Amino acid sequence: MKSKSILLTILSSLILSPTLLAEQQQIDATIEVTEESYSDIYKAVWLDPNKGTIHKLTERSEKPPVKGAMIWIEPNDPEFSVSPNMKDVNIYHIGEGEAVFKSANDHADIEGMKRVKKSLLKSGKKPVFIIKTAMGKSAIMIEHSSEDHFKFRWRKLASE
Repeated sequence: MKSKSILLTILSSLILSPTLLAEQQQIDATIEVTEESYSDIYKAVWLDPNKGTIHKLTERSEKPPVKGAMIWIEPNDPEFSVSPNMKDVNIYHIGEGEAVFKSANDHADIEGMKRVKKSLLKSGKKPVFIIKTAMGKSAIMIEHSSEDHFKFRWRKLASE
């Protein structure tokens, strides 16, 4: 009976621990690309849209440095685009602002794109995008875009 009680206590703490859950799967983050984000190779990073993580370049190439990295971010240009090798990845512009970001989940009847227009990135209107991959969907809201600083919110979306 004592071992059953101990097991229940352990299971309860695992299920109810928000810290443990947060460590397992990040679902919302503010991501900033700054000088510290780059490698010595080039001032750009790769985004894994399914995990909300950025990765430094390991070589000057259109090939992402890690599995899952699919979106090229280059603040100087500015550029926010899908890797040329990713045919099943699309970006959908669904609107602007916090309310759109918080309620984002669908992109029906919107044509997907591989590269976000510079005018959208620099508009200052907080454009919101859905990125759809074979592994899921995420929402992105661009908060700031300048030559040396690119800031955006990322949120994992529920699977269909």
